[in-house]
Amino acid sequence: MTNEAQYLVRVCNDFLSEKIDTVQFVERYQTYFENFQEQLSRDEFEILDSIYMACEYYQSDAAIRETDPHLLDEEELRQAVVKKVQSLNAIS
Repeated sequence: MTNEAQYLVRVCNDFLSEKIDTVQFVERYQTYFENFQEQLSRDEFEILDSIYMACEYYQSDAAIRETDPHLLDEEELRQAVVKKVQSLNAIS
């Protein structure tokens, strides 16, 4: 696993273990991914991009989430992150 992927997994694990909150997770993850995605392997990119997109669909406001079935709440975001981190670990 590249160093960049390892860092993104650490950010995910910090979120999943509640060391950082959802807003911090989304900001850190997306910023780092945007800056270093070109250093990821193709397989890493495909999986980690899925987490990036889940972050894009995260919406804390329930009223707004009700207007779009694609938007995720915090628990759905956590589930997506767990699934993709497991997928990444399986290929490493």
